[in-house]
Amino acid sequence: MNQTPPPAGGFGSGPGNGNFGPMNAGMRPPPSTALALAAMVCGILSIPGMFLCYSGVFFGIAGIAMGIVARKRVRANPDIFGGDGLALAGIVCGAIGIALTVASVAFYFAMVYILPH
Repeated sequence: MNQTPPPAGGFGSGPGNGNFGPMNAGMRPPPSTALALAAMVCGILSIPGMFLCYSGVFFGIAGIAMGIVARKRVRANPDIFGGDGLALAGIVCGAIGIALTVASVAFYFAMVYILPH
């Protein structure tokens, strides 16, 4: 049997040397901003918040506002700030939470006041 020895570097040594690849060897993405994370959390909380005294509107507004500010920061300094996706998730979830809250309030008033008893 003819066996060849493994390459000189061992397992995992290849182009990029275990970093993110040969294009950006040694570079890491910038850290997410806390504002982007807070926007995502508020946006997510706005969806179940529609059942809790209709606080989905307040969480949704906070998520949208913080998401917009965070995205502006990330786009102005992309090498310093990260978290554009988190901010976008906060905006989208906040909008969904507001829409669901408004729809549930409209449904409630339709059931109580408009439909005959």
